[in-house]
Amino acid sequence: MGLTLNQAVVDLGTREQSTGLPFLAISRVHRLVDLVLQPCAFDCISRLGIAPSVLAPKLEEIRLRSLAPRIVP
Repeated sequence: MGLTLNQAVVDLGTREQSTGLPFLAISRVHRLVDLVLQPCAFDCISRLGIAPSVLAPKLEEIRLRSLAPRIVP
């Protein structure tokens, strides 16, 4: 089980120190209104969706969904 926070301040820094860590930190807050991101360059935020730890599960989900119609009659 993961930790859920009521509010969080996340400093994304200038580069990702550990793959997927920024996404993990952001995902701990349920509402965007309770999340504050420290100022950083836009490219720092735009890279979050293409981190290997985030992209791989997305691609696997797409692959599994494409197989589902073949498995279930």
